[in-house]
Amino acid sequence: METTRRLRMIFDTEDGKWMLSLTDPKEGLTAAEVEAAMNTIISQNIFGIPPLSIVGAELVETGTTVLL
Repeated sequence: METTRRLRMIFDTEDGKWMLSLTDPKEGLTAAEVEAAMNTIISQNIFGIPPLSIVGAELVETGTTVLL
């Protein structure tokens, strides 16, 4: 089985929630590191979508089993 890991960072914007998803985050990533990165995204408006605040973040692991 192949496992894929993603880091989802969820922000609040004037238009509603906005999610940034990153594939293969580093092992041992801490909540403090993610929060610092999210605060940088907010303060620097890196992606041109002005996030207003942090909603949350989550590490998501999915498994895929190839049958054929």
